[in-house]
Amino acid sequence: MTTPTGIDNLIRRLENWRTARAKITARPERTGKPLPNDELTEAITYLGEYRMLLREIEPPTADSPCCYVDKDGDGFWHEGKPCPCG
Repeated sequence: MTTPTGIDNLIRRLENWRTARAKITARPERTGKPLPNDELTEAITYLGEYRMLLREIEPPTADSPCCYVDKDGDGFWHEGKPCPCG
C-alpha cells in the first residue's frame, strides 16, 4: 500500500521538477514557448489531497496484520471490502 511518506517524496520530486522547469523558462537567453507547469501543479494538488486521505487511515494493528482501521473506528477493511479476519 502507498504510504503518506511515499507520497511526500513524490510531491517533493514533482515540486523540484516544476521549479527546474520554471528556472529554464526564466533563462534570459532562452527563446520559444515557456515550459508549461499546469499539469505538474495539478498533479501536486491531487497528490496532496490523496496524502491527506491516507493519513486518515491508521497502520495495521497487531490484531489485524493484513487490515487497516479507519480513525472513525468504522471497521476493518481489506482491499475495500470488509475483512474476513476482523
